[in-house]
Amino acid sequence: MREALERVRSIAKQAAGISTRLQGDSKRIENRCNQVQEEVGKFMGSYMRAVEEHHRRLDDQINQAREEKLQSIELQQIEVQKRLRDVKDVVVFTDELLTEGTDVEVLSFVKPILKKLERYSKLEPLPEIRITENLQFLPREIVDRSENICPLYGIITTQTVSPKHCILNQEGK
Repeated sequence: MREALERVRSIAKQAAGISTRLQGDSKRIENRCNQVQEEVGKFMGSYMRAVEEHHRRLDDQINQAREEKLQSIELQQIEVQKRLRDVKDVVVFTDELLTEGTDVEVLSFVKPILKKLERYSKLEPLPEIRITENLQFLPREIVDRSENICPLYGIITTQTVSPKHCILNQEGK
């Protein structure tokens, strides 16, 4: 009986030691998991802030492109409207003079009106106004200036590839 009691005491002591060690292991695992969870939280917070900042930059680039293109259109529209107004004024005045004016009135305005008509008829035709609508989001392009550990994707571009301006270089020839 004493031998059996000693064996059981030994087993109880061993079980208590294992239990204490398992409790320590449990605390270490819990601490390590909390530490890793905190690292993940910090990283994801940083990454999410970077993604949000990238989103703001993309929006800013889109708005800048919008403003530049609309401003260019507005400036060209102002020029076209000015030319149209000037030409219309001369045409209306000349038409009215020819239909309603007396011979004396017509003769007194012949020189200045002919000068204006000649000047406007010699004006260069308005160039073909082309505002490129090219504005693209390229979601697979890596952002060059990403300060993050992980790369960010997606850029805005207003450029297009023109086959006229591309040269294919072949090695060995």
